[in-house]
Amino acid sequence: MTGTENLALLKGLLPGGAATELVVNAWEGNVPVADSLILLVPTLSWVVVAVGLASRLFRWEPRR
Repeated sequence: MTGTENLALLKGLLPGGAATELVVNAWEGNVPVADSLILLVPTLSWVVVAVGLASRLFRWEPRR
């Protein structure tokens, strides 16, 4: 027991939290698909945020 069971929502919303839960669920197996689909929403949201920030903050010069 880690003592963080009551912080599951917060852990799921942090970057990498839902992705970690997806990996653990895949490793352990026997997890309903609906639980995994719910975890995809915050994971994909963080991916969109990361791609948006990277494309905005990192300007690459074209190759010559």
